[in-house]
Formats: sequence, structure tokens, C-alpha cells
Amino acid sequence: MHETLFQNLIEELPAGEYRNVMRFIPSGSMMGDFPVIFANAESVRNPQKRFFIKCIWVADQNAGDNTKLVTNATRLHRIYNDLKNATLAEKKIPIVDLAELKFLENDSALLIVMDLLTPLKQLIEEGKISKSKVREFIRVFANTNEEKLDWIHFDLCPKNLGVNSKNEFRLIDLDSFYKAKEGKFEVKTLAYKRCNILKSINDKIIERSDDEKYYSIELIKKFKLEICLCAIQIWAGELFRYPGKVYNLEEWFWAWLNSLPNKSQSEKAFWKKVIEDYIPKNISLNQIANEYEQEILEESSASSDSTFHELPLISKDVNNAAISQNEIYPANEIDKVFDHYAKLIRSENFNVDDLQFYLDLLKEAVDKAPNRVDHWIELVTISICYLKSAKKSYEYLQIALRYHNQNQDLKNKMRLVELWMQ
Repeated sequence: MHETLFQNLIEELPAGEYRNVMRFIPSGSMMGDFPVIFANAESVRNPQKRFFIKCIWVADQNAGDNTKLVTNATRLHRIYNDLKNATLAEKKIPIVDLAELKFLENDSALLIVMDLLTPLKQLIEEGKISKSKVREFIRVFANTNEEKLDWIHFDLCPKNLGVNSKNEFRLIDLDSFYKAKEGKFEVKTLAYKRCNILKSINDKIIERSDDEKYYSIELIKKFKLEICLCAIQIWAGELFRYPGKVYNLEEWFWAWLNSLPNKSQSEKAFWKKVIEDYIPKNISLNQIANEYEQEILEESSASSDSTFHELPLISKDVNNAAISQNEIYPANEIDKVFDHYAKLIRSENFNVDDLQFYLDLLKEAVDKAPNRVDHWIELVTISICYLKSAKKSYEYLQIALRYHNQNQDLKNKMRLVELWMQ
């Protein structure tokens, strides 16, 4: 089927515009079984310019139910009309520049030809984007969408975003772009990454409330959440890691966030506030961007590593019990010792002895003061991320949850470890 469709596409492309048209199958795409062709091409006029081509054929009467759902004529016309509107200069919507947007003869297929951009996913994986770009990224969407909230993307993630030659963030997955109609979004194909969404929002989307205006507000919250999750991955310098089959954000996200090395607790607390408080309250993206600048960027630039080097150093031969009983250092100095080793282990300068010593400190601390939930969380985090021991992590969590059975962070870690052990 696909070879025939590809030949049809070649015949339909404007003569003298494209050369070296090469078909490919995107990794992880849900479209491989549908009448859709993906290809890359070069410009005849400017060989340095490259294009991404997507051509979607309308499902015929013999197509299966899934194909009819994804490539029916009504949906393709909706995509065409929404994109046509989005490309108007006055809209200032951050979508990739389009070279072609049209239906082929007899409306048999929708042809979309766009500039070939560098995927945000690739930039994060290769460490080629800085956390200083987070504010700019959020504001790309805030400045064009905040007041009217008249458009959304229904599946925003680093794979569906790109960066052009001007270093501008742009949407590159255009099937999931939706324009509001009379203040309401008509989303009939629920194709999105449910595991990246809060359970409360997932439930509302699946329920499809009869109150269309209310339903649209939930879609806006979902869109803002996905924007912030992309921003978090830019800030973290790594993509999300899923512990197996998960259905809602809460099942894995907090364990992933807390496991990040070289990220301060204040930075993690900022994103926790955004996800748990700001998104459900539909706080503006501009406010989130401004607070990111104030709480993370300015703090990072103002801070100095000198504080780290001035922390008290202790010998690995010191008796742990004496340390925990404050017989050598007063309480505030003990906290500095823990902070010192927490930072050391998350750097590239620690060795096996440092790791074992820090674990001994933590185990002694939770044994002497089991009500200190922060020490339990740190002990489990080190066990998961650095010992990489599911068994030890599970043992620690069992004990920790006896004392802190309502702590969501510990419960999330237990869920992560249980999935790990399956």
C-alpha cells in the first residue's frame, strides 16, 4: 500500500520544487498502519533548504475503524482549516513554516510540506539546549495564547516540537493543533500521552463533560501542563524515563524529579508547585515564566560554589553514632555535613567510599530519628539512583512507610520500585 501511495505523492508534488524525495517511517509513530506517507526532500532552488513532507489519504469505505477515526475526511478538513487559520501573520502562532498546505486532486489526500527543523527531543538528548532557554520557551506559548486561549496542541512533547534556523521554538506535529470555535475545542480523536497528565485532568477528558466550556478549560490546563513538562525536560537536561506501563503523571513523575542529580531542592520545589498548584488553578504561563526567572535563573547566577567548599569536612573514620548524637558537631553543622555529601554524590567527583560513607550516615540518621522524612527520602533516592538496588530500595521504603504512610513522595517511590521489580 505505502509504496503505491508514495508513487502517487511523487506525481502530485509540484514540478521543479523538490528533489531527493526520500520516504521514511518515523520511530514511535502511531501512523505506520494508516494511509500516510512521511518523506524528507531538498529544495531545487536552494539545496541547503530541507523539507519534511506528510501526506494523509482520506480513509475509503473499506478502511478499518481505527483508520476511519484517524484519517476520515472530516478530520482532515478540520486540520486543513485550523492550519490555514494558524498561518495568518496576525495570529503569531508558533507553528513551523509551511511550504505546501493543500488537498490533492478530488480531495483524496491532505498534503503538508514544512521546513525540516531540529527536534527539541534531539537537542535535549545531545545536551545542546540550556536551562536558560526555559523562560523563553514558556513565553513562546504565553505571548500568543494567554489572553484569548483560542488554540491548543493536544499532544505537546519534545518529539513534536522543533527549533528553526533562527533558534525559535515551533510546533512540528500539526495533526494535533486545534483552533477554538466559539470558545470551545472540539477534540474527537483522543490521541495523547495520558501518562504525562494529572489523573484529575485525565478523568475529565475521558468523561467528556456535557459542559463544553468546562471541558475546554480542562483541555487548556492539559495544554499548559504539557508546556511545563517540556520546559522541565529542558531544565533537567534529560528526557523523561518511565518505569514501565503507567497511566497518570503521579505514578512516576515525582520519583523521576527527585532522582535528578545536580538539581537543588529549591528548584525541584518550584516545579512541584507549578504542577500541583498552578496547573489545577489555571495560573498564567507568563507568571510561571516570570517566577522561573526569579526563583531559578537569578538564584543560580547569584549563587557561588564557595559555600560548598566552606562546608565542614569530616573523616570517614569518625564514629557515625557520635555524629548522629551531635557529640562532634552541633545540629546545624550536622545538616551541613549531609548537604555536603548530598552535593558530592550528585557531582562527578565522588568515589565508592564516598557513596558508602553517605549511605552509612543516612542509615544511622533514620535509625536514630525515624521521623525525619527528608532523610528517608534521600536514603531511598540514593539507593534507587546510585546503588541501583531495587531490593534495598524496597526494604528501606517498607520501613519508611511505617513512619510516614501518608507521604506521597515515598508512596510514589514505592510504586516505582514495585514496577521495577516486576
